[in-house]
Amino acid sequence: MKVVLFIRSDLLRHGINSMVSGMTQVSSVAVRSGRSQFLDVLSGRGHDLVIACDAERRLIDPVTLGELDGRPYLLQLLGPGAATADRYGIPLADGFLAQEDLSMAHLEAALRQALSREPSMPTRLAHALIDQARRAHSAARAPRSVLTDRQTEALKLMAAGLTNRQIAARLKISENGAKRLVSSVMAKLGAHNRAATVARAITEGLIETAPTQAQGGFKVGGG
Repeated sequence: MKVVLFIRSDLLRHGINSMVSGMTQVSSVAVRSGRSQFLDVLSGRGHDLVIACDAERRLIDPVTLGELDGRPYLLQLLGPGAATADRYGIPLADGFLAQEDLSMAHLEAALRQALSREPSMPTRLAHALIDQARRAHSAARAPRSVLTDRQTEALKLMAAGLTNRQIAARLKISENGAKRLVSSVMAKLGAHNRAATVARAITEGLIETAPTQAQGGFKVGGG
């Protein structure tokens, strides 16, 4: 895995560089800065993971981010009170890691998620994102997308935080079948990643924000 760091703080950058460089799955670590280099790295295919702090991540808007096909996985380091989504509830990155939670174990977990191209987000940040999406559209919800029963099942499991492999096991289908099913849900909701899919589902009333004890996730609403 080739990693690029966009982190302004010398102390934070040095600490993360030291941790990432010592991980067996990482082949190289580069340090970059500035909007032009940020766009160049995200637009290219020469890197696998970009780790950026709050200020650097704001160099690109979420719409542009979603339009970059084949780009590296973007992991945003969150300082206290940092936003995880824009005012419409669209996630600003693929994964998130709070600076107060920064450790070798948490960073390794985030890298594993990046390798599998699945979202990485602490539970409390996921709830904040979902609440933000709900508030943004509380006055007038968007028209509801029509999902098949199977897609609704997949959406429920995505909202509960299950990976493609776990979804495959739960639905008794192949992992490739689960990937195709998840992709079809994302496409139907017009979202570029899982976090955006869940946020969009909330705005359309497909998911309620009350957690379910059985699944540890969110209810899929019928009305």
